[in-house]
Amino acid sequence: MSITVELNSDEIAQMTRFTNQQDGARAVAQAAREYLRICRLRELSAMSGLVDYDDDPCIWVSFFTRPSSREKLAVDELLATDRAALLGPVVAEVLRGFRRREQADWAASRLRLAHYVTAEWDDWRQAADLGREQAKRGRDLPITDLALAAVALRLDAHVYTTDPHFDGIDGLKRFWPA
Repeated sequence: MSITVELNSDEIAQMTRFTNQQDGARAVAQAAREYLRICRLRELSAMSGLVDYDDDPCIWVSFFTRPSSREKLAVDELLATDRAALLGPVVAEVLRGFRRREQADWAASRLRLAHYVTAEWDDWRQAADLGREQAKRGRDLPITDLALAAVALRLDAHVYTTDPHFDGIDGLKRFWPA
């Protein structure tokens, strides 16, 4: 589908500058996509605190159920600065907690604002190794947490969580909001 948009030369120059695109058409398309992303972020931010969710220590639960929480403000910032990423098992865990399907569907469309990271074969092996290591310390961690930790270790990424399961994983970097 195509549409015609009338912009003056100053507006096109601004869009090419803001989007770092040389081609005016690509700049307009990228600007439109960014506008939609910002609108979805605003909707997601407005939706938090208005959903029914089963209790869980996940950061996303705080995001969706406590609109003025420290976690919600931090996730807003991570999303707005394009620094949030999710792993498949985490997506499933978050969406499973919604009591109503329509809320889960809506949240799923908004969670797509975050980057999606895939666990690779070696990550699953690392998750198993981490699980055995933690078991030796008397800690039985869920496979979702172990997979998230393994991927974060591979990517040298920070994990934002309040879940104490992550406290004893050597080398794992945690994100702590200011």
